[in-house]
Amino acid sequence: MQRALIVDDDAQVLSLTARWLQRAGYDAVVSTDFLDARVQLQVCQPSAVITDVRLGLFNGIQLGLLARELFPDVRVAIISGWNDPVMRREAAQLGAVFLHKPFRAIELLSAIGLPQPPAS
Repeated sequence: MQRALIVDDDAQVLSLTARWLQRAGYDAVVSTDFLDARVQLQVCQPSAVITDVRLGLFNGIQLGLLARELFPDVRVAIISGWNDPVMRREAAQLGAVFLHKPFRAIELLSAIGLPQPPAS
């Protein structure tokens, strides 16, 4: 089973995103901060990383860069409540997709190349 690492300090975002990914057949690993996510990257070796931009002293772009260093084929989605053109550009330079919150399951799954979840 493939794994996806989801990183956000918002418990609702983590829970909902994890459910969407699990329905799409992924093992969802969640983290609430950069330092834990850095450890989880090496432990779970995800094929997809979904991360909030704001992660305390670090940011999701930095986590995406680290993920790509470790796993060059990892798919990365950067999520944010702010529709910031600078972050969009930085995400694009990383080869990641930028999603503005709130987003729908189909948008997220499409951004990281996963099929739409089955209807519940």
